[in-house]
Amino acid sequence: MIATRALAFCGLILLGIAPLRSLAQECERLPPAPGSTGYQQRRGSDRCEGLYVSPVSGGGIQLVSLTFGRIAYEPERDASLVVKAPESATSPLRLQGIGIPIGLYYRLDAALADGRPFQLPLGAVIKPNRIPPSDLGLIAFRDAGGGRRVYVPVHVGLDPAKLPPAAGATAVVRPDSDIQNLRWRLTASGAAPAEFRPVPAAEGPVPSGNRLEIALPKLDAASDATLELRYLDLSGRERTTRFQLSSR
Repeated sequence: MIATRALAFCGLILLGIAPLRSLAQECERLPPAPGSTGYQQRRGSDRCEGLYVSPVSGGGIQLVSLTFGRIAYEPERDASLVVKAPESATSPLRLQGIGIPIGLYYRLDAALADGRPFQLPLGAVIKPNRIPPSDLGLIAFRDAGGGRRVYVPVHVGLDPAKLPPAAGATAVVRPDSDIQNLRWRLTASGAAPAEFRPVPAAEGPVPSGNRLEIALPKLDAASDATLELRYLDLSGRERTTRFQLSSR
């Protein structure tokens, strides 16, 4: 019997079927925080999740969440959060969870398959560390080559049968240094750029780490779009940061 099992295992390798552990999500090289909620591969799941020790911030402004609707849950009552790629997504996406406030170094890394809901258990890291929904960001993206990413908004909710529709997305951005007069515009590929719109909470000085929410219009299913964020840095110099978005 033992010899038979050994031969079967060798046969799987010869057929090119990888052992189960090779299918696990590859974790980023982030220094984990001490304890059981430190960033690590979570047992029995295909995700890496936890708190990590802060690297040095590079400044600028970051896209930290892009979802249909707002993230909402109660860690003491709800068991898990459901995340799903839009039906129009054409390739598997990479899902990241991000701690939005500076000082909350939370990270989630997982694969987000086409049409298959991903369930994030709240009891492993989020509940023990009392992370409220306003402090959690979720982004999904695919690699566009040359270090570029294409961001795709995701459905998020508690019940996979009651996820928000694919209408306008909610983008959350965070400056990693003090800025002022943040404005934005969304331009579809091939279209003439529109005027920049102010972000109501950022028309004056914005301290680093502030959570800033932007309600985006519905993305055109036939083309990608560019989200541009224009602002003044501490020296008064105008800067622009761009993110490529898609519903596909």
